[in-house]
Amino acid sequence: MRLKAFGFWAMALLLASCQPLLIKKKPAYDYSGLSKNEIKVHKKAERFLEYAARTEQPVKLFPGVRIDSVNVSEEMKKIQIYFNKSFSFTPFREENVRKVYEIIRGLLGSKFKKYDLQIYSLQVPIEELIPNFYRSQKANWDVTRLPKKYQRPAPLVRPEKPWKAERGLEGKNIVLWNSHGWYFNHKIGRWEWQRPRLFQSVEDLLTTSFVLPFLAPMLENAGAYLFLPRERDMQTNEVIVDNDSTAPAGRRYSEIIRDNLHFFKTGHTPGFALGHPPYETGENPFTMGTYRYVLSDSVASATVRWTPVIPQTGYYAVYVSYHSDSNSVTDADYTVFHAGGKTAFKVNQTIGGGTWIYLGTFKFRRGFHPDSGCVRLTNLSKDQDRIVSADAVRFGGGMGNVAREGQVSGRPRFVEAARYYLQFAGMPDTLVYNFYADSNDYVDDYKSRGEYANYLYGKPFGPSRNPQAEGLKIPIDLSFAFHTDAGITHNDTTIGTLAIYSLAGADSQRVFPDSVSRLANRDFADILQTQIVHDIQAQLDPVWQRRPLY
Repeated sequence: MRLKAFGFWAMALLLASCQPLLIKKKPAYDYSGLSKNEIKVHKKAERFLEYAARTEQPVKLFPGVRIDSVNVSEEMKKIQIYFNKSFSFTPFREENVRKVYEIIRGLLGSKFKKYDLQIYSLQVPIEELIPNFYRSQKANWDVTRLPKKYQRPAPLVRPEKPWKAERGLEGKNIVLWNSHGWYFNHKIGRWEWQRPRLFQSVEDLLTTSFVLPFLAPMLENAGAYLFLPRERDMQTNEVIVDNDSTAPAGRRYSEIIRDNLHFFKTGHTPGFALGHPPYETGENPFTMGTYRYVLSDSVASATVRWTPVIPQTGYYAVYVSYHSDSNSVTDADYTVFHAGGKTAFKVNQTIGGGTWIYLGTFKFRRGFHPDSGCVRLTNLSKDQDRIVSADAVRFGGGMGNVAREGQVSGRPRFVEAARYYLQFAGMPDTLVYNFYADSNDYVDDYKSRGEYANYLYGKPFGPSRNPQAEGLKIPIDLSFAFHTDAGITHNDTTIGTLAIYSLAGADSQRVFPDSVSRLANRDFADILQTQIVHDIQAQLDPVWQRRPLY
């Protein structure tokens, strides 16, 4: 199963939405241009749709299902029935595909008994819409949906821990987002929620209440490393310690060398500096400052410490930033000293430079505590005479600091939409989050989440405006969006779970740049939706509905 195949456009899981699904009345078909045999086949296919709509057998039909075209070749003894894409909204398995063929062939009768029958949706035979996972014979798998094997870089962040999820998600990189957030509406000149207030809730926060405390830790406990295009830390305090800081030496940012061979230098390209927030359009804090670097060694002969003054005792996410190039180390030696002890990490600095890289969330005591409240980086590495770089370290999520038309949001950063966090995280505006010249933050926001995943990966899977952009060179195995799609019905019927996947890229091709079929996206969506609906029906609500596989 190809996790990456969910690809670089958002797949949304929607719990509760819109109106109940009703089968509409029979559409009126235009038979002009069809042969007599094609008209006969067309009408038999219509009868099949009427039967399926009435009985929900052998497949459940969702609104809008119709016949696109029918081809009958008398010379080749071949019948092709093309249903529209709405027919593909149902999950196909070997059993219901077999029954679809049996029923339609029975309706066609003896006249077409010797004809080869092929039934399509999404322009492919419906038997090809069965995920590999649900095919009884491995020999029948579609190998074009399997991931390509290629040389991956060392994992980005490797915490030193006593266990590995070898049969879980160890080493996998997942981009996960909790959909909407607080945004600036340029039409009315104010900040507001993207989604409506409904029954004392708002989707912008409701999805966050699922993703941050539950889904994200679950995936991390299974071994995955997560990237979120929105701030993940609910801590409203924030302390940034940086080599460009004006704080007294030794009290925040400090460098220590233990011999005359290893010493720090200032990098030749830009690095992070806090600057003077709030940030206006086009301002990127990761181009406002500098970074420092030192050669690696077989012993810790050089050390950097970032020691914050914590404003209030509590839990703070810790993010590091650094410079990446081909000569960087793959195992930068970081240690977080916190109220519970210390936690060590190895970070692959050849990838992921120029943005915030999450290490973990830890408890820190109020005040200045060099022994139990700092981050340390040494030049110890198995990669000899390579570059270890040091830039900023951030403690806590903080408050929004991106201005729109002179106004900041006034909200914690984790509440804000992705578009603003991505600016603060150093993403290039023209590739990731600004597509409408600062005139439509709503659309910029939802487009930015998938483009963030693209930029993390880089060529050939880069952002749609430049797929060959270098990006951050981080292989992404899955991008996944979680929505609640808040809505109401006129009764108390539950709505159910909808899965959305992408089938074509910006180039309208149904293959990824590495030639893997994008039908793998559909496979994953089908498998995930199937499992979620099964679990909800078994444990919570036996009448929970399976909505379209869209």
